[in-house]
Amino acid sequence: MTFAGSVVGASIYLKIVACILIVSFVLAWISFTTASWGNGYTSSNLIGYGLWKSCNEAETAPACQILFGWNLHWYRALQAFAIFGFMSVNFCLFFVLLLIFVPACNNGKSLRLWVAVLGFWSTLTYAIAIIIFAASFDSAFTDGISPNQHLEYGWGLAIVVAVLQAFVGGLMVFESRNTGVKLLDL
Repeated sequence: MTFAGSVVGASIYLKIVACILIVSFVLAWISFTTASWGNGYTSSNLIGYGLWKSCNEAETAPACQILFGWNLHWYRALQAFAIFGFMSVNFCLFFVLLLIFVPACNNGKSLRLWVAVLGFWSTLTYAIAIIIFAASFDSAFTDGISPNQHLEYGWGLAIVVAVLQAFVGGLMVFESRNTGVKLLDL
């Protein structure tokens, strides 16, 4: 079957889910890799904190610090939940592409349910990561001279991804019901 034939042959729910997942996939990658979940200010410059690194705002020589293994318990929990959510988004997109473009998977009942489960799982894990970061990113990331810190676009993109993934899970439940899938098919 051709590319166009595969897309035309897919159900409307599957087409909508694929479009949502492509947007969610791109936003999840940006959120996951950016150094801007939150900004903390020091006396001399702005420091952006992401999941994996923190960088200052200097254009010519940004000083970035890798945050792998940072010994803050909440930061490790944040990274773990963000990884669970991020990987779930990637698997959802992969499974939906299998459902649309691989003829042997077109009738995959369990695959439809797994997309729904992973959609809701990524919503939950991203929500936990979002809450952990918002609750723990505080004045410890600033100095006394510039006591301001605020959440940034990487954190906001994670919220958008969580909401989109909730829609993916819900739409895949409808898709599963329309194709006669039962919970025991998992």
